[in-house]
Amino acid sequence: MSLGQVQAAAVSLPDDSRLRNVFSTTDLVDAFALELPEGASCDAGVLARFVFERLPPWMLKLMRLRDALVGVFGLKTVKRLDDELARGQHPRIAVFKVYEESGREVVFGENDKHLDVRFSVLCGEDRTSRGGRRLVLATAVQCHNRLGRFYLACIAPFHRLIVRSCLASAARRGWPRAQPLESASAA
Repeated sequence: MSLGQVQAAAVSLPDDSRLRNVFSTTDLVDAFALELPEGASCDAGVLARFVFERLPPWMLKLMRLRDALVGVFGLKTVKRLDDELARGQHPRIAVFKVYEESGREVVFGENDKHLDVRFSVLCGEDRTSRGGRRLVLATAVQCHNRLGRFYLACIAPFHRLIVRSCLASAARRGWPRAQPLESASAA
């Protein structure tokens, strides 16, 4: 199986994404897409977990730095989110709470006192290519206060780099294959 597209391209938020109306106002909305190779799974939950299961060491270092900086403001840290995950309070993708999950799209994220964030992994038709399928990873953020807007301004460039890197890394590893029932329902 070919790897498909390895570089994520910035795209418009798909019309059918649940993120379109997730917040009454948004301070950031972006979306990045990759073409999925033939035979790859199109189960959004499977793909989301695959994208976020293995982060490169440089991202982990950035997250530790982020936690050290925001912890003094009482914001949620990865350790705190991991502790919630260990208590089994909610289904999670990485450290993020799953809010909705269907076969085609999964919406996950977190709420904090400074901002709320939602991610969407959506698998659908790639109307820009040879009729294949694509994965779209989208983000929506709603800030609650000045701290949230300042935080977002600081992390937005890193966010875009991280999203593109996570997608490229997953593509290089090779996407999970479609399961027999998934393949039959896609036909």
